[in-house]
Amino acid sequence: MRSLIISLLIGLCLACGKIDSKKVSAGLSSAFAEEEIKEIPPLPFNIYLVIDGSGSGQSYAIPKLSTSSLVSLIEKMSASGGGHLYLNAIDLEADNNLLLHYHVPSLPLKPSKRAKHVGEQSYQYQKIEKEYEIAIKDYEEKYQQVLNQLESFKAEQLPRWESYIEQTYIRKSNAEDYSDVLGVINSAYRSLASHGNNFNTYIVALSDLENDVPQKPKTLSTKPKGVKTIRINATDSGKPSVPIDIETDNFENVMEHIFNTKINF
Repeated sequence: MRSLIISLLIGLCLACGKIDSKKVSAGLSSAFAEEEIKEIPPLPFNIYLVIDGSGSGQSYAIPKLSTSSLVSLIEKMSASGGGHLYLNAIDLEADNNLLLHYHVPSLPLKPSKRAKHVGEQSYQYQKIEKEYEIAIKDYEEKYQQVLNQLESFKAEQLPRWESYIEQTYIRKSNAEDYSDVLGVINSAYRSLASHGNNFNTYIVALSDLENDVPQKPKTLSTKPKGVKTIRINATDSGKPSVPIDIETDNFENVMEHIFNTKINF
């Protein structure tokens, strides 16, 4: 609309012979340049994934993490800005847990080419077309580089993820079958706080998040600003020991919420 109005006004002035055509061309080019809007890249993600290897984690009500779900999460992160992914498990004592941490590379944004404006000279638009051709070639090269990097990363880490998940869900003895939820969530808070605020930050817990360690329970730390905690618990059973922002029943709903924000829980 703005470009159409500018073109009409300039056309009227030219018809009246009151404006130099070269100045008009320069002014029009400047007006079009001002209208160019650069696409803002998405904020990267910090996702702290928690799986429950305690007795409650064996319940049918709490979905278990699969390697295919983990791979899907990584692919969606890469396509949506990349970021940091953590994987931790709830057991008797969180302080000695093996914490997996990965930097997920971001696939580049595909450049777009705007349509030719009304009144825009052909030579002006040819410049836009040439710039787009250069940009799309650079995009394709970078996209393939990141895609290759991502495929190598998944292939290298898949055996480790399979082992980690398998060991987490092994049934525990009665003496070990407790949930140090506060310890794991405190660990999540520390890790996520270290990256600052310029991220989409989530704790995603496939757990009831009920702390039941027999000894004196730990004190829950203050949740960092901007962190959203999602509990995946199919029956909404039990009272969580930590603040929950979103409650849902399956991993797919979480993915939809985080990357599309279409589902209202």
